[in-house]
Amino acid sequence: MQWVAAVVIATVWIKGRWVQSVQRVGVRLGLAMGAALGGRLQNGDRIMDPMLAALVRYVRRARPVPPPLLALRRQYEDGLQLMGMTADPRAPGIAVAGHGLTGRLYEPPGPVRLGMVYFHGGGFMMGSTATHDAICRRLAVAGLRVLSIDYRLAPEHQFPAAHDDAQAALAWGREILGGRLAVGGDSAGANLAAGLGREPGVVLQFLLYPVVDMVEDRVRYPSLTRFGTGFLLTEDGLQSCAALLLPNGTDRADPRLSPIRGVLEGAAPAVICVAGFDPLYDHGVAHAAALRAAGVPVVLLEENGMIHGFADFAGLIPSARLAVERTVAALVAALPGHA
Repeated sequence: MQWVAAVVIATVWIKGRWVQSVQRVGVRLGLAMGAALGGRLQNGDRIMDPMLAALVRYVRRARPVPPPLLALRRQYEDGLQLMGMTADPRAPGIAVAGHGLTGRLYEPPGPVRLGMVYFHGGGFMMGSTATHDAICRRLAVAGLRVLSIDYRLAPEHQFPAAHDDAQAALAWGREILGGRLAVGGDSAGANLAAGLGREPGVVLQFLLYPVVDMVEDRVRYPSLTRFGTGFLLTEDGLQSCAALLLPNGTDRADPRLSPIRGVLEGAAPAVICVAGFDPLYDHGVAHAAALRAAGVPVVLLEENGMIHGFADFAGLIPSARLAVERTVAALVAALPGHA
């Protein structure tokens, strides 16, 4: 697998779409070889997808040291260029601005089924509309008119900056998408979306491996311990993100940060997808249960062979792409008026 690392490192030095295509093929072959030779990765009754397992084993051996934040943001963007889904040319996004925010607006190539305000993931400290361009295009191709938001990031802008931006984004979305719309996001972005679930006009929530509780409760969420080390996203990593986001003295139980601790009665129906090898697995499962207890319809998808952020690897790993397609299909099936 050493040559796989060399291919990844080469992306920093060599640019060009044809080179990127060759790199994708090379890394995919390396992961396939690692899947064939490395054996399966299992935790209890869960078996990880073999190609994801090859990637996880490689990262475990490499033990990378996290770079400074600005470099980490750049690496995340470059990594998604290599590993993420290919951007669908049928739904290009256009840069837009309003309500003190910037974003991208994606028009479906066919009939519009519903508008969605989408918030990217990245631990509240990285990510952008650029890193999540491909997933937003995929949602647009499915019939959603998507407004993707560049909200303020920590630590330059700590809580409640991103959550205030989410409220502003919803007001903006009502203006350009219509009075009835969906909210969606992945990881940290799903936290922002979940916090808007009871807002007027929101008719659907799309939450991809969400974080819904900033209170560190290992009893309520045993997956924090079960999958807290060795599966790319770690419990230490979650704590580092929280340290950058939260000013001293912040109440972590604030419903804006921890929507599972807020009032859920009257919230919009939800489609929630969780990954089996994710420290946040129990967050999504618990939030689905809490919404159902509040009388809210929920579709819960469990991708038990996946890791947190599997959509980021959907350009390289076929099973991750299939998981994305299943999630999008569940979202489409849950749209108001869909038969």
